[in-house]
Amino acid sequence: MLNVDGRCILKCYDGYEPSGCHVLRYSLSEGKWNHDVPTCERKSLMTGKTVLAVGTGLVAVFATPVVLARAGFTAAGVAAGSIAAMLQTPFTAAGSWFALSQSAGVVGTALTTKGLVGTVTGAITYATSSKFSNCEAE
Repeated sequence: MLNVDGRCILKCYDGYEPSGCHVLRYSLSEGKWNHDVPTCERKSLMTGKTVLAVGTGLVAVFATPVVLARAGFTAAGVAAGSIAAMLQTPFTAAGSWFALSQSAGVVGTALTTKGLVGTVTGAITYATSSKFSNCEAE
């Protein structure tokens, strides 16, 4: 449907979704649409956005121990001259992010922590991935 403001918004029936940007603008001066005209395709359980979110979550889970070790939270304690050593203070409290990071560096991250890291990272990626596309919002 073409709006008064020059936008065309593609709507699909239930169970279908646009194959690309569904908000289009036609340039009279250039004689073309600003994006390829999409088609309606059957919805898939695994969209590109879902794959991106799951992949980002998995990468975060596997990267956490590496990042902690590189920051200086090691199995032997805080590494001298590391970022962790610079941040450590005599007032580091039990339960603080520093103490939790050191605990994870010594014994590894718990299954619940891995689940939380993966879920939060994946959810943030899923929620924000549309912001990085060049598609116009309705």
